[in-house]
Amino acid sequence: MNFVASAAAQPDELRASLAINIATLLTICCWIFILIVIVTRFSASLRTKFDELFFPKARILLWLIPTTAMAFSLYFSEALDFIPCKLCWVQRAFMYPLAFFMLLNLIKANKVMRYIATIMATFGALVAIYHATIEKFPNWESTECDPSVPCTQVWFETIKFIKIGDYSQGLLTIAGMSFTAFVTVLVILFITKEKKKEVANG
Repeated sequence: MNFVASAAAQPDELRASLAINIATLLTICCWIFILIVIVTRFSASLRTKFDELFFPKARILLWLIPTTAMAFSLYFSEALDFIPCKLCWVQRAFMYPLAFFMLLNLIKANKVMRYIATIMATFGALVAIYHATIEKFPNWESTECDPSVPCTQVWFETIKFIKIGDYSQGLLTIAGMSFTAFVTVLVILFITKEKKKEVANG
């Protein structure tokens, strides 16, 4: 199944399509996870079952999500030559340390690391949603990006929802994937904190 709507400057079509499709599927998995979290909040029995399955793996996921996002961002730029813009670098500045801090949290649960992660994921998500917005509405760009690598540059779009002749429009870009990763981390941080409060209160 190919989700790719369009992709620019791909040195190897098969390699690029495979990487983009895997990243898209992982992003969809994050969306499904967030939806499950929301649904289970409305049912005590579903929430209990979810908690039993999820919480033993929470710290692993908190590390795995930003680490996977970091790996794909490096692959896109270093292997596929999708050159990062200034906003991409800002998101990396939040995502890469987030992966490191969540590794420390994985080794040993640490409240300070969780606070740092919350701050980084929040600011990273804000930058990512702004980036995704100006990709769709280039005229809204107010940053002073490098003209040779504008922040409105879209290297690929996936999950096609409009296709008319040669024109196609996709839902998801690299910025959208970044936003999803940050938000998923925030959701996990929130529900695990919520669970700890419930346990503490008996």
